Amino acid sequence: MIAVDTNILVYSHREDSAFHKPALATIIALAESDALWAVPWPAIHEFLAIVTHPRIYTPPTPMEDALLQVESWIASPSLSLIGGTIDDAAGEV
Repeated sequence: MIAVDTNILVYSHREDSAFHKPALATIIALAESDALWAVPWPAIHEFLAIVTHPRIYTPPTPMEDALLQVESWIASPSLSLIGGTIDDAAGEV
């Protein structure tokens, strides 16, 4: 199993990143593969904090767009979220 860190998530999302193309290709390959891959919940939190922060990116990603990005990753049937479940994130423990 391959675990993806915050940097790869950010680079794959932000087209203004110098690493956008290879990071996006990696995420697409993982998401479309039958092989298991993982994202730790802290990486999702960090992704949201980084891409929506106006002092880090100008313009920042709108939170709605960032959340849609996370939802698209979670939709991958081969993705395993490490450190919790979607119900934990929604407060439905």
